[in-house]
Amino acid sequence: MSILVAAYSRDGHTSSVARAIAKELKADLDLIEDKRKRTGIWGYLFAGRAAMFKKRTEIAQSKDPLRYSLVVIGTPTWSYDITPAMRTYLMDNPLGPEGRKAGKNNSNKVAFFCTCGGNHGKVFETMMELSRKPVATLRLTARQVDAGVYSEVKRFCERLAQRA
Repeated sequence: MSILVAAYSRDGHTSSVARAIAKELKADLDLIEDKRKRTGIWGYLFAGRAAMFKKRTEIAQSKDPLRYSLVVIGTPTWSYDITPAMRTYLMDNPLGPEGRKAGKNNSNKVAFFCTCGGNHGKVFETMMELSRKPVATLRLTARQVDAGVYSEVKRFCERLAQRA
């Protein structure tokens, strides 16, 4: 089975988890780049506002998710929702019903993970609306990531191996 871990990360928490998942699953890794500058306090404030208003952005990705049988998708939580980079990724890559309508081969399964300050809000709901129902989900707080608590990642990967 071919597996891709695709994630966007502003400050490194989500990319750290993505790397751990990719290593555990022996998967390819695609760290999505938001071409809009999101650094500093103003970047942080405008990023949250863009997420709240369901904005898209220009991104760069290196792998085609349609070439994989399982795509593990990760995002930080901004304003209780997904980031503009992840919204763009999911809308541009036909992993769900829209792809089927467009005649794309999108028989791959998906799994979701997110990092958050505490409340992940409607992140998984939004991701499911833009793709499909996941075979598994994982939520980690920034505090867990900072502490290096990756037992949850291992259990998540074990669930994926069973369901993939």
